[in-house]
Amino acid sequence: MKGILHAIDAETGKDLWTYTSFGPILHAVAVAEGHVIFGDIAGKITAVNLADGKEVWSQRIPQAVWNSPLIHDGFAIIGGR
Repeated sequence: MKGILHAIDAETGKDLWTYTSFGPILHAVAVAEGHVIFGDIAGKITAVNLADGKEVWSQRIPQAVWNSPLIHDGFAIIGGR
């Protein structure tokens, strides 16, 4: 509930990287084309680099994001509350 996304090494259980968002992340993420895409309760939709967790792009919307994103044909589709 602190808005921290963790990429965890499956073998060691240790963090590979973390990304701190504006608010809590209440759903699963989507992964496509080397990016991890997710939204947060503050209405920020973010894509971070899968390899290092650095922000690639973000977009603010006026609603909280409570749903997992869907990736289709290069588009991230995410519903707001």
